[in-house]
Amino acid sequence: MILFFSSCVDQGVVIEDFSDRGDCGVNPYILHDSPYAQGNHLIIKVRTIKISRLNGKDLSPVVIRRTMDRLNKDYKALDISFQLAESITIKDDDAYLEGMSRYQKHASEWEELGFLNIFYYDSTANVGFAGAAVGIPSLSFCVKVKFSDKSTVSHEAGHCLGLYHTHTFQKNNKNDYTTGDFVCATKFAESPFRDYNSGYVGFVTDDCTYVGEMANLTQEEHNNNVKNIMSYSLVKCRDRFNDEQGDRIRWIINNSENHKRSIFK
Repeated sequence: MILFFSSCVDQGVVIEDFSDRGDCGVNPYILHDSPYAQGNHLIIKVRTIKISRLNGKDLSPVVIRRTMDRLNKDYKALDISFQLAESITIKDDDAYLEGMSRYQKHASEWEELGFLNIFYYDSTANVGFAGAAVGIPSLSFCVKVKFSDKSTVSHEAGHCLGLYHTHTFQKNNKNDYTTGDFVCATKFAESPFRDYNSGYVGFVTDDCTYVGEMANLTQEEHNNNVKNIMSYSLVKCRDRFNDEQGDRIRWIINNSENHKRSIFK
């Protein structure tokens, strides 16, 4: 199955039918005879876009470097790296005043195919979130400058590359490839997520330990989720992906012509 995205806003959703592999016995994301398969190092082209006033400043090279360093640190274990290809500034008073709440509109106007597009907004942007991806999967995400070297950028890049939150609702509390985040290695917790859509926020100590009802998971399994970059947790705690998440990213790229274009040959 090949996906075609006309823009990163019209990202489409991968239609996945792994109903015959729902028991977590066979990983459906393993690729064969593909340049994007496990064992091949992937380099993703990055394009940064700063939304600024007409008389505003360009994005600091220090900010860009810190973003790239964070992405490369967090994705290293997956054998995926990121390389800056282009950096631009959109000097537009209207867009600046619209702010981060209109990031999807801005992406539709200024994203370019062939890149992972990162839109930066001033840290004073009047929204209640640190970053957001246009879709899952997609080719653009936004971030406040003050979070540009935090796990936030790796989290939103993960969405662009096809990863869902670890606490995405699982039908019938199943943990398989057919529901939730579509990754067996991230164990779905029946608690605290039954009536709570903020992940582990409010259930994590400063030393990244889960404190709450164990329900169907062990302490270690909860703690693994807390530290997963695709969780809702303390920003400082999120520092890893699991191997199956890396497999899924490669499967997404292999099945998206636009994502293939974002990879350096």
